[in-house]
Parts: sequence; C-alpha cells; structure tokens
Amino acid sequence: MPPRIILLFSGKRKSGKDFLTDHLQKLLGDRCEVIKISQPIKSHWAKEKNLNLNELLSDSEYKELHRLDMIRWSDEMREQDYGCFCRAACQSAVEKPIWIVSDIRRRTDIRWFKETYKDIIRTIQISADED
Repeated sequence: MPPRIILLFSGKRKSGKDFLTDHLQKLLGDRCEVIKISQPIKSHWAKEKNLNLNELLSDSEYKELHRLDMIRWSDEMREQDYGCFCRAACQSAVEKPIWIVSDIRRRTDIRWFKETYKDIIRTIQISADED
C-alpha cells in the first residue's frame, strides 16, 4: 500500500526540520513514517569506512569530522543517479498512509519524489533565524 500523502521538509541545516518532523510524528502516531534521505548515505559511509553508524546519525562532533567527505561522495553518486538515495530511503520505509521526509536538501530530491509519487507530494520549507 503506497502512502496517501508524502510531506517533503526542506530547509537549511539546523533550521528545525528534525524538531518539527519529530513533533509531527508524535502527533500522527502510527499513521506516519519519518524517512531520512541521509540514512542510506550514512549507512553506506559507515560500512565502507568502518565507522560508528549511530554516531553518524546523531548530532555529534563525530559526524562533523566525516561530513565533508560524505557530502562529496554523495554528490558523486547523485551525478550518476540523482534519485539513488531517495529510492533507497523509500525502499526501506514502512508502509503507512503518511510519509514525512525530514531532510530534503536538493531540488533533485524534490524532482525525484514528484516524478515517482506525482500529486501526493506536498513540500514544506522551514526557515528560521539563527537566534
């Protein structure tokens, strides 16, 4: 059963995307699944480099040490197939009526979702002051 609606959250780093999507998940309960495009990136990177996946998934200094290399590698992968990480994240998603994608960063991510899931896509851009 495909989802009935997919909410794509975008915004700059530290803008509150995770805070908001975690809160939405609590409100919606079992009806929703939160999907993170960064999950397959970090999973592959941890396995390839023999790193601690939980630390890469956290908001830690450990992740920051590996951030630039992960970004470079993921950009190279996206040049070959712009939807590779979106596809991987969705393949491991639990079937629920509402999907919340909490970490849209690129226009090509939105493009892939719109091409794949058509008119059930809604985009939400988060903007916040640094204060």
